[in-house]
Amino acid sequence: MVKPVGQLSHESIIKSLTVNLIAPTLLANKFIARYQNPNIEKWIINVSSGAGKNPVASWSTYCSAKSGLDILVNLLQLVGT
Repeated sequence: MVKPVGQLSHESIIKSLTVNLIAPTLLANKFIARYQNPNIEKWIINVSSGAGKNPVASWSTYCSAKSGLDILVNLLQLVGT
């Protein structure tokens, strides 16, 4: 749902954050837990967006989720997934 904060239903906020941030986080967590062998090269690929770095007023939850996803990817690089 593309609307500014204050015009969104609770359901659309939950759906947007689930699809764009929570699901990728859960998948990365499961993948890392399953493949902890340090001798195996691992890749996690996520779809980012300029909206994660450049806010658009009517894309409130999408921008927020993509920004969170960008930070998650940076954190995963730090821990050497």
